Amino acid sequence: MMSIKKMATVMSISLLSSLASAVPSLSFDPTPALGDVGDAINVDLVWDGDGANYIGAWDVDITFDSSVVSYVGTSFGTGLNSLGCVVPVDCDALEGGGVIDAFEFSFDSVAFLTANQDASGNRFTLATFEFTGLMEGVSDLSLLINDIGDENGGAFSMPVTSSNGKICVGGGGCPAAVPEPPAILLMALGLAGLLVRRCSKN
Repeated sequence: MMSIKKMATVMSISLLSSLASAVPSLSFDPTPALGDVGDAINVDLVWDGDGANYIGAWDVDITFDSSVVSYVGTSFGTGLNSLGCVVPVDCDALEGGGVIDAFEFSFDSVAFLTANQDASGNRFTLATFEFTGLMEGVSDLSLLINDIGDENGGAFSMPVTSSNGKICVGGGGCPAAVPEPPAILLMALGLAGLLVRRCSKN
């Protein structure tokens, strides 16, 4: 028979797993993106709906260092519009002063949109941004979410997390980054520790 202490540990691990993956997100892939001066460097903006969350519209600002890379253009995926979107009707990306303002909304029916996104496991590329390396250095890619809509065109029902990215131009590469655990994971670990401590006293 499992002891109370072991049961608390198993429950804590289950709680950690569910909390760590419960929130949909937007992120860059790859990060860091690597290239040399003069190279085309592509970076995807990826939606991860955590298996069951659908996206029907999005609007973001992406800030980059225009002295390190120049913006070339954007191609949009088919996760929201299965036949592709039409610039500037239902998608576009405009750049000025090192900021790209990109958006897209879906003309697909709800049934078609959800089936399309289910087929990709609710994780797919929303858009690919192309840059050209101008000089050796590092450009941070800062992601600001202006709006996220659900499959019905309404406001998203839960917070959507976002992760910034990075482009490294030249042979020096990016400085090694130390990964930081998500805040919710740290909080869950703390709660699990308290629970185990309390059970071991009894």
